[in-house]
Amino acid sequence: MTITIFLKIMGLAFLEPVIDQNLYFMGAKLTSAGFATALVNILPAVTFVLALLLRMEKVRLRSLHSQAKIAGTVLTVAGAVLMVLYHG
Repeated sequence: MTITIFLKIMGLAFLEPVIDQNLYFMGAKLTSAGFATALVNILPAVTFVLALLLRMEKVRLRSLHSQAKIAGTVLTVAGAVLMVLYHG
């Protein structure tokens, strides 16, 4: 690894959390609080689905461990949808 590649990696490591949070707050300013909260709450489900698509996660439907993962993902998405759609 060259020094320029190392410096680029370090620059991204320091700037990414700042950029991420600033973009999140800019988006939250333009939408409702319920929708912004639902986006944060749905992140674990999106991560699980991406891991499935990239074959980093294996799901065996007969395994209790896999059933718990699927149930958690479904409950997370259902809760986020409920938060967005509920106007009470």
